[in-house]
Amino acid sequence: MSIGYTQNAGTLDKSFGELKNGMVFTDFSNNSFDKGYSALIDEVGNIVVVGYTDVGGSNNVALVRYTNAGILDDSFGELK
Repeated sequence: MSIGYTQNAGTLDKSFGELKNGMVFTDFSNNSFDKGYSALIDEVGNIVVVGYTDVGGSNNVALVRYTNAGILDDSFGELK
């Protein structure tokens, strides 16, 4: 799953993400196909993305949260 964060001019915000390249990539499992469908900004500025992950033909809901700086929030939810 990937998201990009742009500035008002439409260019990638190079201060966003762990690599500071304007993009964030999250792989839910090795050999999986992950796709985000919808995103929102919560009341404190975190980015929440919902989608799915497909591992070997098994589709599962994927829900992830990033800080407003584009860092994966591993305190959000529990991986199962």
